[in-house]
Amino acid sequence: MLAAATNLLAHTSALAADGLLEPVYRVNGSLEYPAWELAIEADQVSGRFDQNTQYRFAYLTGGTFRSNRIELRAEYLDAAYLLTGDWRDSKLQGQWRRDDDSERGTWEASRAKVQPPASKAIVPLYEWRRVADDAPRYPLEGAPMEPGWKRAPRPLCRVWRKPDGK
Repeated sequence: MLAAATNLLAHTSALAADGLLEPVYRVNGSLEYPAWELAIEADQVSGRFDQNTQYRFAYLTGGTFRSNRIELRAEYLDAAYLLTGDWRDSKLQGQWRRDDDSERGTWEASRAKVQPPASKAIVPLYEWRRVADDAPRYPLEGAPMEPGWKRAPRPLCRVWRKPDGK
């Protein structure tokens, strides 16, 4: 049985940084609540399962997130599972199945409520890409950038300013 999971930490597109997703998987009519952490670079998804659960023996072996659609492959003990889902209305919903089709079910995950601390010392960190060669840079919000760089629409995360305020 995999009812594989999601406490989603992601850094791009609709899955941007500041939140976890709370999973609900339906397996033969029952509910499962395993957890994993995911990260996204470009459209490639990687991650791991919670090491403090029975799923510590499960591995994510590949995944993509494109056009609000996630596709993952996970291995658990001696079985492989395929998960697909779509991001709509601040929620991921989809299907999972064992690769030999002996098990299948549905899953969903919604963003947990996260309130960042109220402090002017905490600022957004953005990814910038150089148009000419797609090289990345990660300056703090408000840092000057020379022409030829394009900022991602959403911050990756929030970070503390240096104590000197620069």
